Amino acid sequence: MKIVELETTIVSVPYRHQEVSSRVHRGGVTDVIVKLTCDNGLVGWGESCSGADAASIEQAVLSARPFVVGRDPWHTEAIAHDFFGLGLWDYRAMTGNFAFAGIDQALWDLCGKDCGQPLYRLMGGPL
Repeated sequence: MKIVELETTIVSVPYRHQEVSSRVHRGGVTDVIVKLTCDNGLVGWGESCSGADAASIEQAVLSARPFVVGRDPWHTEAIAHDFFGLGLWDYRAMTGNFAFAGIDQALWDLCGKDCGQPLYRLMGGPL
């Protein structure tokens, strides 16, 4: 099983009530949905939190194509190593972390679908 495509979609969801705290006052959220497609037809989904700028996170996710496409989704740690080690995230760590979160979720989603198991089982079972 190999990943053949990485796609993104920016989505905005309004809140019914304003989110208010000492640091945040907002009426909705805009994040990046990550879609990984494999050669066997399986599709994995993830969500990258945008922080403040969804377009920047989307570009960071898309920049990961060389580290993701053509790889086995079960090699999650090797993909993460290449993304952070060979990518340019030394000075933009938060952007890289936000971006990779959605990729990582999509990889795990693919793994669960590949073996027909829910993710909680792959991650150690129920608490």
